[in-house]
Amino acid sequence: MCFRVLVEYRAAAGHYERFPDLAAELVRLKVDVLMMGSTPAALAAKHATTTIPIVMVAMSDPVGSGLVASLARPGGNITGSSGLQPEVVGKQLEFLKAVLPTVSRVAVLWNPANPVAALMVREADVAAQALGVQLHLLEARGPDAFDSAFAAMTSAHAGALLILADPMFLQHRRRLAELAATSRLPTMHNVRAFVEAGGLLCYGVSQPDQWRRAATYVDKILKGAKPADLPVEQPTKFELIINLKTAEALGLTIPPTLRCTKNARYWDKAPGGCAGRQDPHRNSVHKSTSSWWLARTFLDGMRTESPRSRNLAPSPYVIENIGNLVH
Repeated sequence: MCFRVLVEYRAAAGHYERFPDLAAELVRLKVDVLMMGSTPAALAAKHATTTIPIVMVAMSDPVGSGLVASLARPGGNITGSSGLQPEVVGKQLEFLKAVLPTVSRVAVLWNPANPVAALMVREADVAAQALGVQLHLLEARGPDAFDSAFAAMTSAHAGALLILADPMFLQHRRRLAELAATSRLPTMHNVRAFVEAGGLLCYGVSQPDQWRRAATYVDKILKGAKPADLPVEQPTKFELIINLKTAEALGLTIPPTLRCTKNARYWDKAPGGCAGRQDPHRNSVHKSTSSWWLARTFLDGMRTESPRSRNLAPSPYVIENIGNLVH
C-alpha cells in the first residue's frame, strides 16, 4: 500500500505576529498533521485547533509553555520532541568560557517576545554566577534593534556574545554575524546555521536528528496513533560546532580540550557555503543546514524508512509538492 503525502509549507520569516494567521490557514486546509518548529508557532497552532494532531520539533520547555500537560502524558492533540533550550544555555556559556578563559563580561541578546526567553535568561544568569562572568542583557524584538544593541555591547566592553535561541534571530543570522564580525565579538548560538553564517560557536541538540525523529511521530499518527498517547521525547544527540575561519579572523586558538569534546565538529567554509570538511582531529563531516534542508531531512525520514520500522521496504509514503519546502 502506498500513501501520497502532500506537504504544505509556511514560514513566518521571524515575524511572530504572522503565526496565528498561518496556523489558521493550515487548519482551514484541513491538513492531517501540523508540524511546528518553534514555541511561538506551536502555541499559535494550539490556539487554532484542538482536533488536528500537532507534532512539535525540538520545542523549548513544552510543559512550562503550556503546550503539553507533561512529557510522559502530553494529553490533548500535541506531542513531539523537546529541545531542552533553557537547559543547554549553561553549557553554551561553559564552552564560550573555555574558548575565552579571561572573558569577564558577556553580552546576551534575547527576544522578550519569545515565551521561553525569560527562562533561558534565568538559566544564563545561574551559569554566569558559577563561571564568574557578568552578563549584559540586551533586548531585540526585531532586526531594527540590532544596531543599537551592538552599540551598547561595545560601550559595555563586552568580551563575547551569547545569542539565545529565537526564530527571529535565526532568520537574520547573517546580519547578526556581520555585526559581530565588525564588533570583533566571539559569539555562541544554539544551531549550526548560525555558524555557517559566520558565528563562532554553537551548541545544542542535533536539529537533523530531531527532524528525523519527527518523521517517526508523523508516521505513527498517520497510522492511527493519538498524540495524547505518544510521550514527548527528550533529545539524546547534541553537537558543538566551531567555525575555524571565524576563530582565525578573531585571533583565537581553540583549546585542545574543546577539540576533543564528544560530537565537536568544525566549519571552515565562507558564510553561505554548502560543503563540509572533515577535521583531522575528528572523524566527522559537517553538512550544510538551513530551514529547507531540515525539512527535507524530515521528508527523507518519511520516504526511506517508515521511521523506526526498517522491516518495511520500500517506504509506504510518496512525498509530493517538495518544491514548496525550498523557502
